[in-house]
Amino acid sequence: MSTTNFESAGLPQAGYVQPVVVMNGPGRQGPAITSLVLGIVAAVFCLIPIVGMISLVLAPIGLGFGIVGWRGAAAGRRAGKGKAIAGVVLAILAGLGAIASTVAVATAVDEAGKSIDRAVGNATDDVLAKDLGVAIGTYRAKDLGFGLTDGKLTVTLTNKSSKRQSFDVKVEALTPSGTRIATDTAFVSALGPGQSDEVAMFEFVSGDDAAQLKSATFRVIQASAY
Repeated sequence: MSTTNFESAGLPQAGYVQPVVVMNGPGRQGPAITSLVLGIVAAVFCLIPIVGMISLVLAPIGLGFGIVGWRGAAAGRRAGKGKAIAGVVLAILAGLGAIASTVAVATAVDEAGKSIDRAVGNATDDVLAKDLGVAIGTYRAKDLGFGLTDGKLTVTLTNKSSKRQSFDVKVEALTPSGTRIATDTAFVSALGPGQSDEVAMFEFVSGDDAAQLKSATFRVIQASAY
């Protein structure tokens, strides 16, 4: 009676347990999990103004881990392909969101700065070009005697913009040689689009200044809009 040699046949002997190698353990999903976590965090942060700039750092890192995990899974060396794909998608969306958020904040800050400059007279050329028309008339004065002078320079201010605004205009008077005689400021409040208003300037000056103002040159040196 013959017996079967299990060992020579390459079969496991009785009582022998074949070891099982787990090739899909957590360690092989590391890049995919890292990408997913970074993608989620970046996606949350990108929605918060200023703080969203953190996503500009996290998103590229998450994208890199996601690509590594995705390629590894495609080649059969790693697991977690779904997590890797999700991480890549989230990283891309978070990066785009962070860029958009950063641009929006930068634009808002820039616009706020421009508004402040326009309101305090630091953007005179821009105000005169886009918002305010200034027509300077002729200075006229009448000697009242006793050193008193009744003078007036009529300045017409026109709102050239499409919204209601208030304006301040500072005008200087110069002698023919370019020496400043005096300055005065005109103000109009809540002028509607296309509306004009006349303002009297240089009404309260001394008799000597009034005599010089008759031959003076007038120019706008500062304009504010708000």
